[in-house]
Amino acid sequence: KVYYAEVEQLLKDTLEKAGSKVEQVMVFDHTIRSSTASNLNTLGAKASMAGPVTRVHVDYNEVSAPKRLQQLAERPGYTGVQLRADAEKVLGSGQRFAFINVWRSIEMVYPDRIGSRFALPKK
Repeated sequence: KVYYAEVEQLLKDTLEKAGSKVEQVMVFDHTIRSSTASNLNTLGAKASMAGPVTRVHVDYNEVSAPKRLQQLAERPGYTGVQLRADAEKVLGSGQRFAFINVWRSIEMVYPDRIGSRFALPKK
């Protein structure tokens, strides 16, 4: 629980320093990844590890992000934390929200295993 509070404060401080108004920061999920695991997602199973993701990806898009916000307003996330705001009010008012991944290494990191070798196509 200490780590969650530290991550929340880090995000709040960083976003406010960048000029954003922050009403709530919450850690609602976490995934521990290991090169010895094969599943990409643990679906909230406690004490389970997921395998590495070897491609660039997004966790949420314009359809799934509002849906996830609604879910977090209705019931707690995997960490037991629940959204304090009314999701319908947030979504209906055009109020901005963001899902931000925070990544931290527990052991040695090998850059060629975290997608750094991939290039995005030019537009």
